[in-house]
Amino acid sequence: MKNFFSTHMVNTHTSKGFAHVLWALLFSIMLTYVLVGSTSAQPGISTRGHILPADLTIHWVVPQTFQAVHVDDSLDFSVVVSNHGDQLTGPMPITIVLKLASGLNDLHFVNTKFWHASFISNRMPTSIRAYYVGPLPLRAGQSLERFTFSARLNQSAVPDLTLQALVTSPGDTNPRNNTASYTLGVLPHRNNHPHF
Repeated sequence: MKNFFSTHMVNTHTSKGFAHVLWALLFSIMLTYVLVGSTSAQPGISTRGHILPADLTIHWVVPQTFQAVHVDDSLDFSVVVSNHGDQLTGPMPITIVLKLASGLNDLHFVNTKFWHASFISNRMPTSIRAYYVGPLPLRAGQSLERFTFSARLNQSAVPDLTLQALVTSPGDTNPRNNTASYTLGVLPHRNNHPHF
């Protein structure tokens, strides 16, 4: 009886140990499944075969001159959209809206090859809405072809002119850097200055 009891106890402990190992293995498999499922459900986490949306930014590009800018001067104003996130693939709409002040006249678009643009209103102040129609993908660190318009400064631009820009795209991971502003100092018409 003693030997049988000892053998039975050993077998009982062995069975319990095997059951614990089996439950631990099953729990590990279930936990892995839950973690993988939750990771795939989060749009901010990259998984195999999935490309995260881009982190688009926008900034103004205005020709730098060593001379003062005056009323009646004509200038080209450009905005550049860049990607600071993961690769952006098409089709993915990219829209920019440029808010223009009253100090501009004779506005017209300079390059329309990659942008379909229109004025939101026929009166100043107005805004330009442009949709990107150029090639994709837009890889990390790259920029789209700039959008440019030309305008002539009028008296309302004195003493300064502020322009604002916004870029939007579905799923942009960081909308906090989707806006930009630029302020340009403007002097009165050159004929208003005395000649010495």
